[in-house]
Amino acid sequence: MTRSNQHVYDDVQAQILDDPSVDEGNITVEVHSGKVTLLSSVTNFAAKFAAIDDAWSIKGVTAVMAEDLRVIPV
Repeated sequence: MTRSNQHVYDDVQAQILDDPSVDEGNITVEVHSGKVTLLSSVTNFAAKFAAIDDAWSIKGVTAVMAEDLRVIPV
């Protein structure tokens, strides 16, 4: 059974929000047919990789695209 885009989106958002290593305020999440796209920016590579891992941990995710999730140190 395929999960709806909204359910996947909600779960990815919640997972990122709960992850203390990710500055979630700057991440935009988009979901289309199970494919998650992470956009905007984070402050370090560890946060970027943590957000990617968070997205992959969600049931129903079939791909994670994060090329447009930029690392901009503060």
